[in-house]
Amino acid sequence: MRALTARRRSARVLAVVLGLLLVCAIDELARQCAPESAARAFRFAGLAVRGEGEHPDLVRDERRFYTTAARHRASALHAGACATADWPFRGRAAHPAPPGMLRVACLGDSCVYGTGLLPSQTLSEQLARELEGQGWPRESVLVSNYGVPGYSSAQIAWLLEDVLTRARPDVVVLYPAAWNDGAPAHAVNDLELARTQAAARLPSWLGDRGLVRLARSLRGESVGTEEAPDAKAIEQAWLAGRPLHGTRLEPAQTRALLGAMFAACRGADCEPIAVAPAHPPSTLERFPRTREDAALVQAAALEADVVCVDARPLLAGPAPEPGRLFLDAVHPSEPGIARLVGALAPQVARALVEQVARRRASGRQVPPVPPVGARLSLEPSVLPCLGDRRLRIECAAEMLGPELPWVQLGGAPLLDLARVSATELEGTCSVDAPGPADLLVQSSRGVWIARGIARREPLELRFEAGAVGGPAFELLSRPGDRVELVAAPAALPQPWQELAGAIELDLARAFPVVLRATCDASGRARLELASDWVAGTGFAQARVEPAGASPADALLSTACEFAFAGAR
Repeated sequence: MRALTARRRSARVLAVVLGLLLVCAIDELARQCAPESAARAFRFAGLAVRGEGEHPDLVRDERRFYTTAARHRASALHAGACATADWPFRGRAAHPAPPGMLRVACLGDSCVYGTGLLPSQTLSEQLARELEGQGWPRESVLVSNYGVPGYSSAQIAWLLEDVLTRARPDVVVLYPAAWNDGAPAHAVNDLELARTQAAARLPSWLGDRGLVRLARSLRGESVGTEEAPDAKAIEQAWLAGRPLHGTRLEPAQTRALLGAMFAACRGADCEPIAVAPAHPPSTLERFPRTREDAALVQAAALEADVVCVDARPLLAGPAPEPGRLFLDAVHPSEPGIARLVGALAPQVARALVEQVARRRASGRQVPPVPPVGARLSLEPSVLPCLGDRRLRIECAAEMLGPELPWVQLGGAPLLDLARVSATELEGTCSVDAPGPADLLVQSSRGVWIARGIARREPLELRFEAGAVGGPAFELLSRPGDRVELVAAPAALPQPWQELAGAIELDLARAFPVVLRATCDASGRARLELASDWVAGTGFAQARVEPAGASPADALLSTACEFAFAGAR
């Protein structure tokens, strides 16, 4: 009798399990047949990756939600300042490279990526040049930029795992918790979103759509909604200090992730250096979480005995002219990054000394000796800072391995690189800062640099009060570029007024006429003053658009101050 009862009980349990599987199968079938819900998109404050085309500079990543894209262009006709080659990150590629290179990896969000900065102005590029000035040449030390806009400390930690495994850096500069940890979560925070996505990658009947989903539902846990969250309501509640779903990471989660990142670096025989982020006073006052996160970085570094460069006092002093220390409420400007790098480079150099000593003690390969003489030539060598010019590089045959090398002019990669002969390469330059530029060729055989081989011509905007035909602005750019100019008697009194040359005009008082012109064959455009402009002084802002592109594809802008006696 007992055996019969046991068999009946087992049969009932089996029936229940089969029933659950059947329910899950029906649920899965219904979901497979239904259109994909918008609720499965990534929605982070200020950054959304919802589908193809919305953020062409970003692509989906299975672990980190999204990452920067290889071969990105601003438009079909223009490369832009954030263009990438086959390497998906901004700046110098980690591969190909000769064996034995010392490697420094800079990880973080848009502050490391360089939002608002030209390629040669980013943290990694300024750090590489500063290290070179301290005796660590770029032929021996490879500084890479692993900054991704919008990344929280969780995403930085997941990226760090990949970097430690694939690039095997000697030093890692971690610039975490600069803004995104305290941004509003949309339904769930980053760690929960990662957990749900990992479950969704399991077989359907085991994943978040199947038994796990059902079990969570039976336990009374939330299993998500098919309705997309109201992004505007979420942002408004966050701005009011009452985030509807919390923040992307809670402070305790940020602290735990920092400790884990420091430990991961040490476990990979890599020296971590932390940066405690800085913000303008107005940001600290309006968003107290930024102050808390900076303190968390410093405390976590102290606990782990990790060097921490505190950016807060460095960026708290009076700003140098004509730049500003911040471009906006979050991102340091070029002079702001320069101040940070001035304090960061000696710490990186110290860590490199220790890493070289460890290599020698363990019999590992030491950094290669820089080759004597680059033997590189470049045509043309005078280029517009707006780029989009095809260049030809001639080099020695022994510089090139079986693969295409990495070629960089200033801080920007050469795009659409092609080998046209045993000793010649061709590639297209993109936007970068005006002035002298170095040419870097990096292959599995070595690194060669021709310093100052090129010169990038700046955008020039000037006002000629006594010009023939009357007062006019003249802009020097490229043949066919379109120019749109707005002027106002005053600029807005903001602590950050310059972003890629832009001055924020007081548009409420702007002159009523917008001037437009097209650059002639010499690259010049003349913009004559309208008859209703009044005498006085003011600021003019010219925006340049490439020939054939839409107004939304503006390249760079430049500004000037002017004064004139009156309309003609």
